[in-house]
Amino acid sequence: MAGLSTGYDQVLTRGDLDRPAFSAFYLREGKLIAVDSLNRIADHMVAKRLLDKGLSPTAAQIADTGFDLNSLVR
Repeated sequence: MAGLSTGYDQVLTRGDLDRPAFSAFYLREGKLIAVDSLNRIADHMVAKRLLDKGLSPTAAQIADTGFDLNSLVR
């Protein structure tokens, strides 16, 4: 887990729930506040950097597994 999910108003998943290998991205008013990851270490690592820098991907960017979340922190 990265961040604190208390008070979220939207949860978006990224990955494969059936595998299971997915992350749950918690947003409040469109801003990323936390990420829980299961077997998606890369999501966890980028989530820590996004949260540290106060950056927030859009819902569309989170949902698009082809979008490189690392590009937001470079």
